[in-house]
Amino acid sequence: MTKYDKLIMKILKGRSDANVGFDELRNLLINLAKPYQVRQVRNIITRYKLGGDT
Repeated sequence: MTKYDKLIMKILKGRSDANVGFDELRNLLINLAKPYQVRQVRNIITRYKLGGDT
């Protein structure tokens, strides 16, 4: 279990989410945003057929 997984579980349980530091939360959101951004870009490339000969 990664540190981000542990932090997500800590937040979702709701018992100690007040103890989550701002930097921890910020880093978690940055970490979660990267795969989401990749999916968005991939969808745009395939939707508008920007991938070349595919």
